[in-house]
Amino acid sequence: MDADAPLPLGRPTGALRLEINALPTNLSELVTQALHPNYWKAGGEVTVTDLSQARAVLVVDPSDVPVVRDLASAHGVDVEEFSERGIEPVSTATLVLVGVAVAISSVRQALEHRKGGQMIDLRPGAEKLAYRTADLEYGIVVIVARDGKVTVRIDKPDDIFEKVLSSLPKLLPGGTSTKQAACVVEETLGSAAEVETDEATDDDAGDPSSDGGS
Repeated sequence: MDADAPLPLGRPTGALRLEINALPTNLSELVTQALHPNYWKAGGEVTVTDLSQARAVLVVDPSDVPVVRDLASAHGVDVEEFSERGIEPVSTATLVLVGVAVAISSVRQALEHRKGGQMIDLRPGAEKLAYRTADLEYGIVVIVARDGKVTVRIDKPDDIFEKVLSSLPKLLPGGTSTKQAACVVEETLGSAAEVETDEATDDDAGDPSSDGGS
């Protein structure tokens, strides 16, 4: 077909797929909008792949650096490490991921999955209010209240889990009961999460040493 010829006006007989690579976002949108409407009626699909180079800064525990390097290598992403010098011992490592934006996003998501779920301990005397733990599956939040616990299972954690982790601890003051915590979660997340409550026995209630207080 002549490169300068207009798109055919007849309806395609089968599903089509068009991949657009390495185009600026605005140009990709223009090409997408320019496609003949019959393309969509035939079940066509447009995949816009961002192949532009990107950079992302990660601050991780020094023990996690080999893990980051392995994940980055598997996704074709380069890792640059910045050495920090000072009097105080360095407790973190600063890494820069360099590569295709989509690949960098995949590396960061894989690292999030490795951290596991979230514990929120609202009991008096708890050593930590909120912390990640690999003992819980990614997408699960366990809220330990003064009279039991609430287990929250996020429906699509890749979309909202980070927002949930940043907002829930602020909405749940210390000493909150199981019912109060469940209400806050349901009001905040709605249908995006499944909430299950489990009231503790009299012996366990209010004792941080009995359930995840460290």
